[in-house]
Amino acid sequence: MIAALPRKCRQIFELRKIRDLSQREIARRLGVSENVVEKQTARGLLLVLRALAEDGADVGAARQGARLTP
Repeated sequence: MIAALPRKCRQIFELRKIRDLSQREIARRLGVSENVVEKQTARGLLLVLRALAEDGADVGAARQGARLTP
């Protein structure tokens, strides 16, 4: 599911959620603003949660945190 994310979104999502880098560090490495990192991380999470929900996974509590609509 992560592999299906758009390239830039996937890159930022992996650095933030898998490698656990700070928004500041990711922004510095990629030459983008921290706001871009924050928005792309949220977008990635939303898309992953939607894909999981479509596959029948129970994303219950995560749904509200990511503003995922049923």
